[in-house]
Amino acid sequence: LMFQVLVLISVITHVMPYLGSIGMERSAAAFIASAIPLVSIGGRLGFGWLNSRFDNRRVAAVGFAMMSLSMLLFSYAGDMLMVVLVPFLIFFGIGSGGITTTRVTLLKNYFGRRKFGTVHGFTVGVMSAGTVAGPPLTGWVFDTWGSYQGIWLVYAAVLLFALVIMITTPLSVTKSGRA
Repeated sequence: LMFQVLVLISVITHVMPYLGSIGMERSAAAFIASAIPLVSIGGRLGFGWLNSRFDNRRVAAVGFAMMSLSMLLFSYAGDMLMVVLVPFLIFFGIGSGGITTTRVTLLKNYFGRRKFGTVHGFTVGVMSAGTVAGPPLTGWVFDTWGSYQGIWLVYAAVLLFALVIMITTPLSVTKSGRA
């Protein structure tokens, strides 16, 4: 989950500078930046429904897959700007919004209700590491190599790693959520 936040905050922080660096007008870049949280609402609602019906690990894995694909698309936005940005918005917004919703259900299923507050607080603390590390790392990569493409590709790989972790994590010990 830290990986999702690392990528999400990095993209939100650098979306306008990135799009500007590949020639997009500032007003169009602002539209794209504004659309990301709006599209994420669909992911939050849709994944909330999916979480009630399917294995939460698989639902989260779908979100990571969507985000990873979106980062691949985003890394090539300079070549095919608008053709790539619409699917990027859909996959990134829905995937990131969906994982945000799935996080709470995963924690409850794995650790139960009794210690939910403690576990959630610890998880948010760990996720904060991604919030703190992502944007400066992304900026450093751009400042060092003059391009964002490499870091977007690295983030696609990081999200694939998170997907593998999610689908290989054993089932919950606390099936009832009352532990």
